[in-house]
Amino acid sequence: QLKDLQKLEVLRVGGSSNMLGMDFAKLVEQGAFPELRELHAGHSRLVFYGLRSVDRLKRLEVLDASGPDMTDAHL
Repeated sequence: QLKDLQKLEVLRVGGSSNMLGMDFAKLVEQGAFPELRELHAGHSRLVFYGLRSVDRLKRLEVLDASGPDMTDAHL
């Protein structure tokens, strides 16, 4: 399970429709991904709700949340 990947540093889900933003946000809120440095989620279903908890990823250095539906309002 993803929540058990405590040492994961890079997560690439760009273009994926398998991981939903709400699911990702819930995992982050439960303490998942404490070592995550890079999140590549452009053109995925993770973007909108997934960004709600991105501030909890204290080691995050790179965020790709690009996509045609992404606007300043999402941030």
